[in-house]
Amino acid sequence: MVPTAAAAAVAMTVFALAAAAAVDAATPAVSNIAWGFAGSAFQMEGAWNTNGKKPSVADTFSQRNFSASWPNVGPDHYHHMPSDLAFLSQLGATAYRFSVAWSRVLPDCTGTPNEEGIQFYSDVIDNAIANGAQPYLTMHHWDTPQACYEKYGGFMSPQIVDDFVAYAGLLFERFGDRVKYWLTQNEMESHCTKGYAVRDLGPGLGGGPAAKYQCLYNAHLIHGKVVQLARSKYASKGWKFGAPSIMSFYTPKDPNNPDDVKAAAFMQQRDYGLFWEPSITGNYTPQVYEFPGEAAYVKPFTADDAAILKGTTDFIALNYYTAYTVDSSYNLGQPAGTKTSAATWQNVYAPGLRTVANDLYNRYALDIHITEVGYAAPGEADLPTAAAVASDPTGARLQFWTDHVAAVTQTVTDGVPVRLLLAWSLIDNFEWNTFAVRFGCVAVNYTDGGAYQRTLKDSTRWLADQFRGAVSPLGPLAPQKNASITAPGGDAAPSASATKSTASPTGTSSKSGASRRAAAGVVAVAAGAGSVAAVVAAVALAVLW
Repeated sequence: MVPTAAAAAVAMTVFALAAAAAVDAATPAVSNIAWGFAGSAFQMEGAWNTNGKKPSVADTFSQRNFSASWPNVGPDHYHHMPSDLAFLSQLGATAYRFSVAWSRVLPDCTGTPNEEGIQFYSDVIDNAIANGAQPYLTMHHWDTPQACYEKYGGFMSPQIVDDFVAYAGLLFERFGDRVKYWLTQNEMESHCTKGYAVRDLGPGLGGGPAAKYQCLYNAHLIHGKVVQLARSKYASKGWKFGAPSIMSFYTPKDPNNPDDVKAAAFMQQRDYGLFWEPSITGNYTPQVYEFPGEAAYVKPFTADDAAILKGTTDFIALNYYTAYTVDSSYNLGQPAGTKTSAATWQNVYAPGLRTVANDLYNRYALDIHITEVGYAAPGEADLPTAAAVASDPTGARLQFWTDHVAAVTQTVTDGVPVRLLLAWSLIDNFEWNTFAVRFGCVAVNYTDGGAYQRTLKDSTRWLADQFRGAVSPLGPLAPQKNASITAPGGDAAPSASATKSTASPTGTSSKSGASRRAAAGVVAVAAGAGSVAAVVAAVALAVLW
């Protein structure tokens, strides 16, 4: 319904009270930052064997262990890509991270490129640029071609290094005219642990810590050699390279126990050293070589390796999700006062992002690019689409973004050069073994008979509003290869008002959309100020709705 004049007047009065109560929690926009969304090929695209693509280890693993229809189709981004990326311009995003499925462009691991796969990613890049977003291209997001694994064991063999470098060379040749920011591999440690040490991801080797560290050794060499190739052959391009790693915040289980304090600090330094240290200094930190239960399996880098690796990271690509307590035996736990998301491993703690970013900058003096941060609201997958995308009845998603935007703002105030913030993920996707974990900023309806209708979540509107007017420091966009791709229009995403009507369980007219978005913002800010402000804002929201 449309609010009456009297109801609106009451609501505005209550809003004023809510704003006053929330003033201390208000977060100014960061003025010099790029922002946008991220996603990965396997989790989004579907079309696993379409137009020349052959299986990846992720395809094969999922088909063996889960319902085959899940990742084979997923949210079907392959067939919805232009309209999906039109959300970027609708929201004012200035950056977009995607990954290339190696087996879509080189189906047999090496050999003749699949031109239809090349064209798809060329169109992804052009659509991102047309929608005003700087492309960040991830070369590998846990989906090595099955052919590489069958030929020589994938990341267990040194052959993967040469084949990956050749694959990267193909990407440079075909996409280097438009891509400036390259991400070699997503979360090497997660990939090597879950895919090779245990059997949580493809290929599901289960080889224990020896397999993990052999995989990591090859993965780090891949990063170094790919960057060395770019710098030797394409030096004039001025490309920038990073390798996203998931960094947790560790805190002692008992702050008064010196052994717990020491263990938490050890874990923090160990992760820094495992993820970024090799590509910056040429070696792991001592904590990697000392970690109980794994130290004997670490494969050290030679002097020649160090020469390849050192200085090959241009910026810290940080994925941040969770915090853990650590005891003296290095057991991990959930910090008091934190809540989990639908992803049960995620203990939400926004201040950890600020601490980690400060530590990384103080350690390495490199720009910070937050390449993933996100939240999956508990129970969201069980709600009808209208309820799932409406202003988050539990307040959890709005609260998450309020707290994390505040953490980023505080980090910038600290003097840390945070150049990028990417929300994971653009659309609800296949979270490796389930659709029940909905990280997406755009909802996907998986029960509408194959239409996979997209609907923008209200919390995403609030997030976009925090960065409107921010100036991207990433430099100008390159010209498109296909200038006929425009946005929005034709196959573009629905307009804000149309999407709002779709999202609204009450059919509220688009005239009240601005008031509702303002209400959502007040609720989000008020929630950070305290219960009184939150209650007052909630009353105002009820009046307007």
